[in-house]
Amino acid sequence: MIRIADPKGRWRFVARSAKVKATGVDGPYDLTPADARYEEPGKEPVLMRAARADVNKQTQRVHLEGSVQISSGGWLLEAERVDYDLNTGKVVAPGRTKLTLGGEDRRKSPGVAGRGRER
Repeated sequence: MIRIADPKGRWRFVARSAKVKATGVDGPYDLTPADARYEEPGKEPVLMRAARADVNKQTQRVHLEGSVQISSGGWLLEAERVDYDLNTGKVVAPGRTKLTLGGEDRRKSPGVAGRGRER
């Protein structure tokens, strides 16, 4: 398990994996597979899942690749690779993505159909 938190308390990030490699105690970390959660006070948590993730504490970025799924509340983003900026709480370098919107909670019903949009 890897935990990163903003020193000002604006966000926190937790990633879990069966296999973690690191170049040092402070990373960067290579997780295969990766299951992560990004939280900001007062907002729905952002859940991330991928076949592989590189987590870099210094740049505060996460690079996800291989069957990437990022969801929060009523939306689900699917892609083969995505970069996520922990400081802004946003996808910053998407490849080709599919964004599904709907009112259901995707964490409970990942197979529920919604409206799809290819980018």
